[in-house]
Amino acid sequence: MAHLTRDHPEMKCTQIPGKPVIIGGDGGGVGKPLETFLKDSKAVTFGPTDDDGNSLAERASGLDDIIVDIMAWSRRVVYEPDDMPMSLQVDVARHLCDMFARQEKWLHPSLTTNGINHDDEIGRWGWKDPLAMYLIPIFRDVYGPSVTYVHLVRDPRTLPLGNLHEKERDLQQAYFGEERWHELTMKFEEEWMHLSEHASLKDVEKDDVIDLLRTTAYWTAINFEIGALFKGPLADYGMILRAEDLVQPDMEHFRRGADGVKLEKYQAAQKVVSELSMKLKLPAKISNEFGSHQHVMHNLKRFTIYREKFTYRPNSPLVDVQTRIAEKTLTLFGYSTDKTLFVPQPRHATTHHGHRVTPKGEHMHEEHRYTPENFDGDVGEAEDDENAHPENTDHMLGTQLKSTDRLRQHREKEIPPDTEDHKRIKAQLMEARRKNFMLETTKIGGKSLKDVIDHL
Repeated sequence: MAHLTRDHPEMKCTQIPGKPVIIGGDGGGVGKPLETFLKDSKAVTFGPTDDDGNSLAERASGLDDIIVDIMAWSRRVVYEPDDMPMSLQVDVARHLCDMFARQEKWLHPSLTTNGINHDDEIGRWGWKDPLAMYLIPIFRDVYGPSVTYVHLVRDPRTLPLGNLHEKERDLQQAYFGEERWHELTMKFEEEWMHLSEHASLKDVEKDDVIDLLRTTAYWTAINFEIGALFKGPLADYGMILRAEDLVQPDMEHFRRGADGVKLEKYQAAQKVVSELSMKLKLPAKISNEFGSHQHVMHNLKRFTIYREKFTYRPNSPLVDVQTRIAEKTLTLFGYSTDKTLFVPQPRHATTHHGHRVTPKGEHMHEEHRYTPENFDGDVGEAEDDENAHPENTDHMLGTQLKSTDRLRQHREKEIPPDTEDHKRIKAQLMEARRKNFMLETTKIGGKSLKDVIDHL
């Protein structure tokens, strides 16, 4: 692919801007606020966009329209561009060159190698388009190691019902192929036979459920490929950014580190932004400000206002089915698949099986109740939260996630005795953790202060 764009004058690829930052993937609407956040932080500058923040250069060039043809040929997201049929390579190259020509109109040619230099210092340049995720191998081939790709992902169990666009359905059919598409449809129609008997799905259309389950299978496949790519060979050139880490950073479910330890409030969001800063290789001045706790806190509202879009369906058996479908990729991205965290429902909601019956006739396990019997609704005074949304409750994940008695008892056993020595040690550990975090996030010459000290 690179030789067509670089070595053939007839393609009119007179300038290929270098060092781009590409934001792709489906973050459930988080892509646009992330784009404005990067722009306002002077970390990345973007060219003209449509109303959704997507690159006009990529959309107007027609490059997006050929993605279905690429998927129909490759049947995977990670492919080798030079293995494409030559006619398809030429077609893709023409669209790429058209996009480059459009980018030249807003990106000064003499500054494309080292990035953009306006009146104020700007770290990088780039564009956003969800469909860019299908073009990762092509952009990698054309731009080489200078490209940085940020892949947005969201938990598929919060995807809305009945919201699938025709182009998305065409992409799924092209990716799976006719035979696999038919097999999945038949499989999920069998699931529907059980799901349709559940009270919570009585007003839901069958086609919408089939679409959602196929979309979950599709999400599982393509994101596993991309996740393995950016957690493996291309770890230095891109990252996976979970939308929930910015939208719901104060939720306990999304505040667990890799070691299972709960992070401080909003530290989860700052951790993600700091990682993004490292991947972007921003100038030290911009990087220090961009990843600071104060900067993240000041800008977090632009993400947290979308919390209501990222809630599980209350008391829905769809969550359990989607968890079974997507378990491998959910685990890869660090999402919870622990069934004890979700409210289970029997496949036949009308069949009594010895469990407690709610006033609505739903059968539930007693230990999965959110509140005890005779609960009066008084939860005490909530902690002030400057990022809180007025329409949200304390349970941002609806009624799906909660602590069961088993988990509560386990946590109680882990709680150390409340002594003065314990309080003193805990305070020392918290202070050490805070200092270590500052050392890791403060940059000097593009390197963390901790690395600089270690090499002294």
